[in-house]
Amino acid sequence: MAPPPEMKLWLPWSELNRSPRLTIEEFRAALRDYPRSAILIACARLSTIFKFGPEANTVASQAINEYWVPRLMRPDLVDRAMKEVKQGRPIFFQGQLRFLAAEAMRLDPAPAENGSQVPDWALGALLLGAGELLYRKHVANLPDELDIMANIVADFLPIFEIDSITDPFLLFLRFYIYLTVIIPRLPSHLRVFDVAAEFETVFGFSLKLYSQFVYAFTVHAMNERTLIKIGEVPEAGMPVSWFKKTILTDEQISAMFDTVCCRLSDLPDRKVVHGYADFEFLKDHPYLRVDDKVYDIDYEYAVGKLESGALWRVAMSMPTKRRLSYFGFWGDVFEEYVNWIFESYADKRKNAHYSCPRYLNDKDNKAICDALIMCGSTAVLIEAKAATCAASIRYSGDHKLVREYMDKRFVEGTDRPVGVSQLLTAINNI
Repeated sequence: MAPPPEMKLWLPWSELNRSPRLTIEEFRAALRDYPRSAILIACARLSTIFKFGPEANTVASQAINEYWVPRLMRPDLVDRAMKEVKQGRPIFFQGQLRFLAAEAMRLDPAPAENGSQVPDWALGALLLGAGELLYRKHVANLPDELDIMANIVADFLPIFEIDSITDPFLLFLRFYIYLTVIIPRLPSHLRVFDVAAEFETVFGFSLKLYSQFVYAFTVHAMNERTLIKIGEVPEAGMPVSWFKKTILTDEQISAMFDTVCCRLSDLPDRKVVHGYADFEFLKDHPYLRVDDKVYDIDYEYAVGKLESGALWRVAMSMPTKRRLSYFGFWGDVFEEYVNWIFESYADKRKNAHYSCPRYLNDKDNKAICDALIMCGSTAVLIEAKAATCAASIRYSGDHKLVREYMDKRFVEGTDRPVGVSQLLTAINNI
């Protein structure tokens, strides 16, 4: 069995440096001392050095900390930092790199690309400073119980974005299961979209080819993290020319890279940032392309490109009405996926699973719920809901926005009961 979880407080910059709490303005001013390309390539290398990604690893190990802290900290701070390392305190974690990369990507005005590098001691300070800024003061003393619950969700969503608990490769497999197992088994009247055809219309190459492309990228990034030894500094750049050894044309290679990469010229001007965990541009562009090389800044986001391409990029190319239908189709896919999980993995000696059960003698043939699990005399009614949530809500930390969203999507609905209300109606009927 896995060991029980431990709660540990990471080391913030102000504590190590014995200085006032860092502000976002001070952090951005420090970033402007270095070219953005140098910061982003450093992020890609550090992600590999710290082995972030595979097996849901989001924290540098004790051995990695002991080697790299003396090299990534200012000399006068090394002894103080090593004391914390010896006590087992987390020093480097994935969220720091995400925040650093996201801020570097949207830094405005952008510093000059003069070929200089970020000194190692500066990288340590930037990482600890980034960790310190992954924070929003908790709203306390809310009078309404539902506001209190919504506030917990509002606090949780950004934290989950910082460091998710899932092996990223499972995200790739889940979406691949959607495409190859779940969609083909949907009833014909629900298969209203041909995802592969929609994808090819938007991107100009096949979804199967793109799946292989993302898989190849993932295996490359995984091997880099698995094979690296403590103390080694990886190149972390994958040559685009490697794909010329394949049967792909130059046009296909270029088109596929454009779906996962950004160049320095593509980086956005600073716009509204919805919260400290707003990594939307990084999610959509987890690779940086510089000349012939692409650098994997974030392993998890890179693995997720199969889903973001086939679902989100395709959806965003559609007019509003058709886009809503496309999201509705994926809601049906998710519902079928939940039923498939119970059907495949629930112990049939103890549980009886019913997919989309219906009332007897109901002329409207209404479904009771999305899934029903019977275990002895106990019945568990399940509503499986997949819903899109705008970044302005997801990262806001605003319990009012979150409550309004949850009420609309999972409780009240619009013209009919959904989620909780749907379940209450079913339970009352039973």
